[in-house]
Amino acid sequence: MPKPKEPSIMATSRNQLEKFYCEADSFDLPRNFTCPNIDLFDVLEQRSSRREYHAMNTHDISTLLWFTQRHTGNISDLIDRVKTPVPTAGGLASVRTIVMQPSEQAWIYEPQNHRAITLPASIDVCNSIRKLANKFFNIGDGTLLLFVASRPFISEYYENPETLVLREAGVILGTQALVAEALDFSFCPLGTTAKDWLLSLLGCGEETIIPVGASVIGRR
Repeated sequence: MPKPKEPSIMATSRNQLEKFYCEADSFDLPRNFTCPNIDLFDVLEQRSSRREYHAMNTHDISTLLWFTQRHTGNISDLIDRVKTPVPTAGGLASVRTIVMQPSEQAWIYEPQNHRAITLPASIDVCNSIRKLANKFFNIGDGTLLLFVASRPFISEYYENPETLVLREAGVILGTQALVAEALDFSFCPLGTTAKDWLLSLLGCGEETIIPVGASVIGRR
């Protein structure tokens, strides 16, 4: 296996996020949340990867994304340098989450305005990807999450950005695992970058995206 190249900073700023997806529709996500009354150290003690996934509603998923990926502000008044609940590479928050529920169109989370952008891929394509995910373990009626970044966008700031994006995705996965536990959801990462799934879903090539993982979440 070839050794990954070390990332290095580029002296540039575009002040915009280059899109790597087409929009079919969009909708606002709920914002009325009740924080669980549980200590962080209790969450760490009881967390485990569970393999029973029941259907989640939009409010469930909105809660997870609000506490792990929403933009909470800008750094130095720059559009492209943002604050989020978790650390990100260069303050760029380049990793996006795609949500795939059973027999529904997939949508991508837009963290600046806490919105869902529906993707134009057919339900058949989405269901076929969910079926492939079942080769890892039975995901049941759980929600499949795919993690991806725009290669042109992150490449404007870093040469060889792949390992940075992978590390950022790892931080998101770890944080989502803890938030899911606090909310009494089942959560487990999948051992894949989801490259083929994302290329099929988004209809683009590896020059456009950096695929960085997948996970499953559901009610217990």
